[in-house]
Amino acid sequence: MKLISFFTDKLSVKFALTVSVITIIALTVSGIINFNLRYNERKEYALFKLNARSKIYAEKIAAKIESVPIVTFESMSELFTDKTVLGADIEILKTDSEPFNIYLSKNNEGEIVNEKIRYNNVFFQDEIYAVHNYKPLALVKIYYSYYSFNRTNSSYLKNMFIGILITGGFILVCIAIAFRFMVTKPVESINHFVREISLGDMKAYDVKKTDEIARLAMGFNFMVLRLKKAFERLQQQNADLEETVSIRSKELIQAEKMASLGELVAGVSHEINTPVGICITAVTHLNSLTKNVIKSFESSSLTKTALSNYILESAETAEIIFLNLTKASELVQSFKQIAADRATWEKRRFELKEYISEVLISLKPKIKNLPHVIEYDAADEIEIESFPGAFSQIIVNLVMNSIIHAFDKNFKGLIRINIVELNGYVILTLSDNGKGIDEDKIDRIFEPFYTTRRGQGGTGLGLNIVYNLVTKTLLGSIHCYSVKGKGTSFVLKLPAEHSFRE
Repeated sequence: MKLISFFTDKLSVKFALTVSVITIIALTVSGIINFNLRYNERKEYALFKLNARSKIYAEKIAAKIESVPIVTFESMSELFTDKTVLGADIEILKTDSEPFNIYLSKNNEGEIVNEKIRYNNVFFQDEIYAVHNYKPLALVKIYYSYYSFNRTNSSYLKNMFIGILITGGFILVCIAIAFRFMVTKPVESINHFVREISLGDMKAYDVKKTDEIARLAMGFNFMVLRLKKAFERLQQQNADLEETVSIRSKELIQAEKMASLGELVAGVSHEINTPVGICITAVTHLNSLTKNVIKSFESSSLTKTALSNYILESAETAEIIFLNLTKASELVQSFKQIAADRATWEKRRFELKEYISEVLISLKPKIKNLPHVIEYDAADEIEIESFPGAFSQIIVNLVMNSIIHAFDKNFKGLIRINIVELNGYVILTLSDNGKGIDEDKIDRIFEPFYTTRRGQGGTGLGLNIVYNLVTKTLLGSIHCYSVKGKGTSFVLKLPAEHSFRE
């Protein structure tokens, strides 16, 4: 496995290959230069070997001359089949006959013919006597080709290149191993250390050496120290920022609640103004009638008919005053209950349809000068035990969200509120026929401080408050559905009985 790991270490192998190739090239160039410089030395060695071979040929020729009665071309040609010999001129010196010459040469096909040799491609010419018992039998001129010398050169080059390749391979392995342990492994260790830093482990690197890689590791340690301090500062700043945001969010949410209460006060004041005004008018009229009756009585001009009329009108006026004061009292009680619900967030049992009707009354000042219409439909028998203040805040925020965001100026908008009870849950749907929400924005509408009306009165908290009230206070769910240009619907699913968080 270690061997496999070594050969898959690309950096080590690449570096070793590079150095080895450079080394092989250098050795090859050096070998070629040495090959050329030692040319004469190899030539002398080749000539020495050929000279020794000539002596062997002389001995063979002498033996052949002694062994045959007649020396012929055929008997001599048998001795010169070697590729190194191009041919020979043999002058026979036997004492029992006149000297004569035998010529041997090789044609282009390598066959020995009885011709005098041509001096093409002759590498070396040697002249020697064939002697037997100290008696010269022949004078031999042997002509050698380049074959032997070329073989010597080829062998030299072959051995040189084999040595270079072996040396290069050895250097490759040695450098790769050395690079692996001196460079790659420390770099891998530093790389692992950096990955640990990226995962949040800010421990220092254990430096054991004093080389360049160790200095690199010390540089990383210094960087880790700086990062650790910066991260600690960032964590502290983030904690401070989260605390600040939390405080500001609570303040903004409280401000939203107070603003909602202010709108409630304005709405109830507007509604109370009508019955109270009628009562003042009726009291003023009754006071005028009473003064006239007193004046007639004092002047003894009071008639039975006038008194009867006074009594009838007084009764009618009193009835009007009673009815309008009763209505004002109911409005005040409604205001007190809704205000208390929003202020205390206490759980109680209440009739949902009637309660939301009272909440919608508080919104009349906001929409009395607008062309929008609110349609409300709910079953009479829905009575739940829950947090009415949360319901009030949810209805107000959703209605105001539609009024602010859904409708363009001078558009006659329609807001529908529908409430049904299904399998122990209250399903509250609020929809409008406004311009809808872009698909890429629907997933963000419940985020805190997200608004499309930045700088135009939008705080980005209205729907976030609704989401928190639905999911955290009422332990329900809320979903938004919208089609661009056709309107938006909010569907709330809320437990109806005894399952709310205290």
